Amino acid sequence: MAHLWLRAPNCGWATFALASPSYTLRVQETGISIARSSRSDDSEPMVLRTDSVRPECWALMAKAGDSSIALNGRPLLAGLSVLKDRDEIRLFHSGRIYFSTERLPAIEPFSRRNGDEAIYCPRCRQEIEQGTDAVQCPRCSLFYHASEDRGCWDYSPSCTCGRATDLDAGYEWTPHDL
Repeated sequence: MAHLWLRAPNCGWATFALASPSYTLRVQETGISIARSSRSDDSEPMVLRTDSVRPECWALMAKAGDSSIALNGRPLLAGLSVLKDRDEIRLFHSGRIYFSTERLPAIEPFSRRNGDEAIYCPRCRQEIEQGTDAVQCPRCSLFYHASEDRGCWDYSPSCTCGRATDLDAGYEWTPHDL
């Protein structure tokens, strides 16, 4: 699930999950506040999920020519821009937030749509059966067995792509180092 990184008072960076279709970005004394939005009021900047064929496509929308908002250091002149992983959204005089599409690994029942080809675990090379516990690597999207009898995901400290397999490892990228 896409999320925003925002600076929390006295505790560094924190994530805000984007579970609804749209959010308003407001400037407050303590920084930027994010609120669910059900209206399309163009007086305040918004982050909204688009109806796209790509999963979780998000856009930043603001009043055209609004000089108080920038995306990756550039003004949002047209008033609309599609967001990419790690984009910086800066609301002048109140700080910055970062957009991220990175997912955390999670054990979930494997689900394959009808007509999809069989999926094979890269660790044991066996087919992953419908409904069995599996983990999809957030970095390379490969599926691994994650059941008690086949713990392929956490068999090694990393996925074949190098992503840590510890389910509690957290996000690979954070704005802490910026």
